[in-house]
Amino acid sequence: MVPVYLNQRLVFDILAMLVGGISTVSTVTETASSAQAQDSSIRGAFGLAEAIAALLNIGFSGGLSRKALDEAATSETSTRVHTPASLFFMLHGILEARRLLRYEREDGYEPEVGDFIDFTASLVPNPLTATFERFAQMGEIAQVFARHAKDRERDKDAVKQAQALAQQVKAMVEKLQASDSVDLVAGGLASGRTAVVTLEQSFLNDPGMADLIDGTFHVCGKVIRVIKSSDESISLVRRTAFAAVPPELLSTAFEKLTETMTASGIPIPYVKVSIKGPAIQVIPICIYA
Repeated sequence: MVPVYLNQRLVFDILAMLVGGISTVSTVTETASSAQAQDSSIRGAFGLAEAIAALLNIGFSGGLSRKALDEAATSETSTRVHTPASLFFMLHGILEARRLLRYEREDGYEPEVGDFIDFTASLVPNPLTATFERFAQMGEIAQVFARHAKDRERDKDAVKQAQALAQQVKAMVEKLQASDSVDLVAGGLASGRTAVVTLEQSFLNDPGMADLIDGTFHVCGKVIRVIKSSDESISLVRRTAFAAVPPELLSTAFEKLTETMTASGIPIPYVKVSIKGPAIQVIPICIYA
């Protein structure tokens, strides 16, 4: 397993519940190996955000795995070391062994809220956020072209229109991004469902998600919502200030903005504000290749 997203807090919490607690957590920061010196380690507070590159000295149920070797009155003690990824590998195996992990591709499987689920899918950014980010970039380009218009009077009007439009789009993007989490959409699941996967950005390998977007990955997580009918949907603006706006009014506002952008010579795709069922919403523990 090669994780591109790993929620270490969830890995530790769930693993501790399943094995009766993690008895020891220490970060190995320094080691020395010689005939006269013993291995040394410094214990300190465990910081989740910095743990990706850390080696972890983990003890389960009160015991550490150690090996001792006596030679010529000297002894060597070794401690098994885990990384966050290896702990997830262990957690994944325990969930499978206890039949707590379900695979979305299973025939006849109907996801339920609370299920641990594993599925394979291609991930794309929140269509709404991605569209407006694209608007903002194209709006900047439009300003550049407007400044180079040959007709001076038209140039002034074009610049003002482009600047006003760019400011509106930029403000919209900031409101959509005003959260520590981000939605990805996974379509084309084996069952025909769509999955909305909500990530915590602090646990991404790459904050820009360059290694995550448009690839095909395994997603292991917990189902928190199931939409069975096309009459229901999962909002893509539920974590933003737009959540207070009635869906019909929001759709109308986005349609008008789309018309304005198109009239300015910038064609844009249809803006989605929600994902219709059948769909599931998942909190991912790990996304891996």
